[in-house]
Amino acid sequence: MNAPSYNNGLIEYTDAVYTPEGLLSEWLTVVFACMTSSLLFYHMTRVKSLTMDPRLSAFFACSLIVVSILYNFSAIFPYMKRMDHQLGKVKDDDTHYQLNRLKVTFISLALITTSIQVGICYVIVKNTGKYI
Repeated sequence: MNAPSYNNGLIEYTDAVYTPEGLLSEWLTVVFACMTSSLLFYHMTRVKSLTMDPRLSAFFACSLIVVSILYNFSAIFPYMKRMDHQLGKVKDDDTHYQLNRLKVTFISLALITTSIQVGICYVIVKNTGKYI
């Protein structure tokens, strides 16, 4: 069985691609930490580990999720600029296509994550509506 072949053009830009991806990954770690804290806090108030008005706990949980979404967007836009800068340096069409596909994939995943976060906020607010 033959070893997989790699596009030499893509390997040439590996460091230039890893830096923006690494920075995006670090920010996404912050996003998920915020999201986890939010859901853990909300769960603790719902099972009465912490005693709190349900509306206030929903407000705090959704606020943390909104902060998480803001972190996500603050990571996506610089990532797009860094990747566009790298794409501008690429001369080979195949490499340009592959790098652009990576960029679109990471942006899409970040936007899907944001959509899920908005959905979770909606569920929290909807379930808290019965306490109003």
